[in-house]
Amino acid sequence: MGLYAIYIGRLYAIHGTNANFGIGLRVSQGCIRLRNDDIKFLFDNVPVGTRVQLIDQPVKYSVEPDGSHWLEVHEPLSRNRAEFESDRKVPLPMTSALREFTQGPE
Repeated sequence: MGLYAIYIGRLYAIHGTNANFGIGLRVSQGCIRLRNDDIKFLFDNVPVGTRVQLIDQPVKYSVEPDGSHWLEVHEPLSRNRAEFESDRKVPLPMTSALREFTQGPE
């Protein structure tokens, strides 16, 4: 688990790991793994009692002040046990705002 852990309730933690595998992946039983330098930074800089909010947003996009466009896509989380146990891919949400971002205004 590493030298630092920030607990979210009683069961789960944000903690360090010495293995790069698993960082950013769903490979644990609920914990969030960070590189040791990153968890040390959080541990040293985030006040005790700070609210933690986990956001399931598989598609993120932005237009930067310089006009550049950035798109980040991750496989969405399973919505139920059947999807979790299936080999089929979970569909990505395609909102009208995302469609406009990727195709330009109509």
